[in-house]
Parts: sequence; C-alpha cells; structure tokens
Amino acid sequence: ADVVLPLMATAERDGTITNAERRVQRFRTATAAPAAMMPTWQVCATVAEYATASVSNGRTAVASGWNYAVTSDVTDEIASAQARFAGVTYTSLDLSINSWGRQTNELFYYDGTSYSNSEGLGVQLASVADDNNAPLHTAVVAPVVYEPKGEFTMLMQMPVRAYDGGEWSTDSKLASRQVTAHVVLSVADANRWGIAIGDLVALSSPVGSALVRAQIDAGLAEGQVLMPDVAGAPTNLALGAYTRVSVRRAE
Repeated sequence: ADVVLPLMATAERDGTITNAERRVQRFRTATAAPAAMMPTWQVCATVAEYATASVSNGRTAVASGWNYAVTSDVTDEIASAQARFAGVTYTSLDLSINSWGRQTNELFYYDGTSYSNSEGLGVQLASVADDNNAPLHTAVVAPVVYEPKGEFTMLMQMPVRAYDGGEWSTDSKLASRQVTAHVVLSVADANRWGIAIGDLVALSSPVGSALVRAQIDAGLAEGQVLMPDVAGAPTNLALGAYTRVSVRRAE
C-alpha cells in the first residue's frame, strides 16, 4: 500500500453500532490503543483537512465542517443530517429503562446477562414500513431469455445446501446428511445424453472442466443444470449466478 492509516481497532475506541433490529447502541473502549493510533472519524477529519480541490480562476477549495472534538460530535451531526436518526444522542443511548437486564423473576424472564444493564439500551430507529406516508415502488422485471452459445448449451446455477460439508457440519451425527459433489439434470437432458443417476459426467464451462456424479430431478426444466455448493464441488467453473456449461457422459 502507498498509505497506511493509523486506525484504532473497534475495541480501542468509542462509537455506535446499528444492529439488525435497527437499534443504535454505544460501544465503549475496552483496551488502550498503541501510541499514534486514531479513531476512524479522526483519521477522516485529518485527511479532509489537507484535501483540496481545484475550482475556477485557479483557486482551491478546502474541506470544512470536520471540526469534531469527541466521538459524540459525529453522532450529533448524523442525528441532525438524517431524519431517521433524529434524537439519537449519547444521552439518549445511555438511558437504561424498561425490560432489558437482570429481572426479579428469572423463571419467567432471563435475557442472558448476569447483571443489570446500566450502560444504555440504545435507541431503536423507526421502520420505514411503519410509515403510512412511505412510498411503495413496484416494478415488473422482464424475464431474461436464455440463448445457448456455441458448445455451452446449458445454464448452470449453484444452489446452497444446509448440510454442505463445511466447517459447521463436522459433527459425526451430520455425516449421513452430507452429500458429495454432484450435478442435477432434467429428465429430458439426461435422456438426451444417455445419463443415469450416479453416472460420471464431464461438466465444462468456458474456464475449465471437472468430473462429477449425476442426479436427475423430474421438476427441473430442460436446459437447466444445478451444481449444489457443497464440499468438493468444482465451484471454480462458475462465472457468476448463471454460467453457460456443457454436460456429457464421461467415457
């Protein structure tokens, strides 16, 4: 790299995070940062301070508005500039009320913490779906017409399987649920190429080829090929969500 920025790690600085519940919460410094390290907002402000841009008549424009002193200044600016974040301040994020934290009767409620939450529940952003005035845009997308090209006359997709043999499937009890690499063909295509279930087939794409076992699915459309993304699958043959391929029975 030409430039290395002295960024603090997340555990070395204060800040906020918005989770999948749309809840904005604070996180706090957990460990001291090495000397000369800076939080992200301070690095951006420093770079902006030295950044210039050419304007008319040979003049230069210098970035302004980056005069932050502490992390909460950044949060305050976001709250003022973005309507959905209105009211989100370090003061509101630090409030601890309602039901989170250690409860009196744990037989009926226990949220996983061994102490009362005194560091703030955060602020949940309003959902756009709850806004009666929010626009709902719909569009009809025309289906893409598949046109075979050259020797690659079939269209391959790579669906994901729950038990794919990856790092989350190492337990021996899941071994019977895992499958080896294979391709799935339609009945029409299998009959055309004389391929039966379990046959070894040569699967080729513009970037290579591989030998895999065949499965047949009566519900699959003619011209379609599925190669589940499981352990050992030749994923290097895929060029994206859709890949033109050829399939032949291996001799």
